[in-house]
Amino acid sequence: MVSNNSNKKSSKKSNNNDHNNNPNYHENQIFELDFSSMTPREANQKIKKIASQYNKIMIKNPNAMHYLVAGLTENTQIEIKGSAGYFAGTMLDKTHL
Repeated sequence: MVSNNSNKKSSKKSNNNDHNNNPNYHENQIFELDFSSMTPREANQKIKKIASQYNKIMIKNPNAMHYLVAGLTENTQIEIKGSAGYFAGTMLDKTHL
């Protein structure tokens, strides 16, 4: 008889800390970003890169930028110092804004 394992659930537990295997990860250190001269696309690309290395990010001078911190999936805390535009923090998973 052939057994079919496709119906078995995975026993692998979800890990809340996604950065365990990253040697460049800086836990509990705050990385400050100044967005006074960036476009929303540049800002979000920078946030995604930094969120893979730091679990705390402070954004300064967001200048009411729309769609800031959009689509982030890292386990990261983000604080915005200033006025964020519409749809800030849209489509987040595991990120605290």
